[in-house]
Amino acid sequence: MVDHNCRVSYTHGLYKYDPIADKEDEPIRVQVKKASQDTDENWKNSIPTDGYTDDEIDLFAGYAPEPDKVFYVLIEETGSEFSVLNETGEI
Repeated sequence: MVDHNCRVSYTHGLYKYDPIADKEDEPIRVQVKKASQDTDENWKNSIPTDGYTDDEIDLFAGYAPEPDKVFYVLIEETGSEFSVLNETGEI
């Protein structure tokens, strides 16, 4: 998020979001997830989103350790779950 010119603040307490990113004075509530690796080459991330609403968070940020990539998905682009799958190791 910092690479996208956002200021990042971490929250304390019981919130559905993890950090808050601030871009051009607009707060973005972020839920962070980590992708799991199925094999040596493939990784996937399936995130159930039915526990989150657009009143609580604005986007999901995911991290895949291999190939060391971050992905972002707006909550309105998800259904009850979203998945990211990469069979080549590239996002």
